[in-house]
Amino acid sequence: MNPNRFKQLQLQLPSLNSVLFFVLLAWVLGAIGLGGLIKSLLVVIVVLAALPVVALLFT
Repeated sequence: MNPNRFKQLQLQLPSLNSVLFFVLLAWVLGAIGLGGLIKSLLVVIVVLAALPVVALLFT
């Protein structure tokens, strides 16, 4: 049994993960569209910014 075999496997997995990540990112951008993604991020930021104010009003 080759002791370096496991190290080779470890080195190949992150490159596979990064390729899958970019494929998934491209698929999501294609499905939603860049404009929809930016609008969604803005909604999340506004909700997170308004959450403490709403919490203070109702406590």
